[in-house]
Amino acid sequence: MFWGSQWGTQSTDGNGDVTLSGDPSGVAPYLQELLKGLGVGGEKWSGVMTQYCDGVAVGATSCPASNPTHVAYPTGGALAGVWVDESAGLTNATAQQLGAEAVSAAAHFGNTTAASNRNVQYIIASPTGTHPDGFPNTGFCAWHTYVSSSYGDVTFTNLPYLDGANCGANFVNSGGAGTLDGVSIVEGHEFAETVTDQYISGWYGVDTSHENGDQCVWDLGPGAQVQDVQFGTGAFAMQPTWANDGNGGTGTCEISHPIVANPPIKYGWGVVKNAGALGGSYVQERYPNASEKYSFSGSSLGVVMWAAPDRGTATVVITSTTAPKKITQQINTYAASGGDLSFSPWGALPAGKHTVTITTNGANVAPSTGTWVAIDAITTDSGTDATPKLTGMWSDGGGYGYRFTGQKGATASLPFYGSRIIWNALVGPNDGKAKVTITGPSPTVPAVYTVDLYAAGYSYQNVFNVALPLGYYTIKITALGTKQAASSDTIVTLKQLTAS
Repeated sequence: MFWGSQWGTQSTDGNGDVTLSGDPSGVAPYLQELLKGLGVGGEKWSGVMTQYCDGVAVGATSCPASNPTHVAYPTGGALAGVWVDESAGLTNATAQQLGAEAVSAAAHFGNTTAASNRNVQYIIASPTGTHPDGFPNTGFCAWHTYVSSSYGDVTFTNLPYLDGANCGANFVNSGGAGTLDGVSIVEGHEFAETVTDQYISGWYGVDTSHENGDQCVWDLGPGAQVQDVQFGTGAFAMQPTWANDGNGGTGTCEISHPIVANPPIKYGWGVVKNAGALGGSYVQERYPNASEKYSFSGSSLGVVMWAAPDRGTATVVITSTTAPKKITQQINTYAASGGDLSFSPWGALPAGKHTVTITTNGANVAPSTGTWVAIDAITTDSGTDATPKLTGMWSDGGGYGYRFTGQKGATASLPFYGSRIIWNALVGPNDGKAKVTITGPSPTVPAVYTVDLYAAGYSYQNVFNVALPLGYYTIKITALGTKQAASSDTIVTLKQLTAS
């Protein structure tokens, strides 16, 4: 946010960035482009921070299997919104006033709960000619901290107007091209420290006095040096940050690091018990674009589907390590009565490793009365796997970023480390009920909850939000196949699971 009446008249440039008449060096659009570019195009500067997780010793170079939740990569950009607050024109704002303004920013953006502020940092950018917290005569270029409020702990950065040589101007680029080098170097420094040390009690080096940005500031650390880094919105001067796992595990400054992804949500179709099935049960789904994968080696494949009068069509895709690399086949799982149908129209496969993906089409062929697709078994050179270990996925929400299921018993689970878990879902008039199970080390768990996703209109809501003692947990969502009378279906949706 840009705080102060000195910022002047607001307008918008061709990139959609806020511009301000009291911004002679163009700090405002430059800062917005930097933040919009983080996490775009697979840039690896942000990857350095993703190696870290909570609950490990100082200097740790890996995270234990029991705690797979790493600092998140800012996929799609770190900029969530812009606010120009010109309600005051303070020339010498104190740290307390800056903290109060961060709380005002939280209110402005609607983040009025501790949960909504857990993964947010507010950048309080001051205009030229001002001296927030005594800048530039107090020995800093910027700093980050947090303030407690009725909205929870609010994390913020004090970012003065940085277009002078004392804070990085022309540190990398000469002339006008480097006037704002310090803006990106310093804000990058504070960003990296905030995501690893949000409440000033997280990441510190073995000397216990430096954060990951401090270890590498102004080329004082070993390894990589300050340089231009290409982001999704252009090249920006950036400093490296400390990597515990660098230099063979002894640590060093890195400007680039492979992105360490957090564990994905594991999805599963619903299991239907049936004595006639080969393994006594099969898995099924009815809505389009739900899928199950199975990996195997050999030269033969058969997929055994439970056929019935209400069955639909599916797309089978076989990918291989040897040519032909990909085979696609449509299958119709309808039958006049219930029973197994085995499909292998693709014939012999090249010897090697393969993955078969079976995806629901959400369609059928007459005279079928439904679109269900049910997988009973997989046959390969190794024989028949009557209870195959499948990797599932619920149906997608048509590009809107959520998944959904209509099958009783379908599951979604995620391991996490934290003291709170939030489930965000699309509620609506066709939604049903789900069971939420949390397992973990605390005496208060395992805990089981029932969540009703029905609503008269469609909207994204946090349908589950529970505080826990800090620790390692797994949340599991199971569709119950039930609903209240007003709902037209038993759909269960999932947009996001957020641990903090």
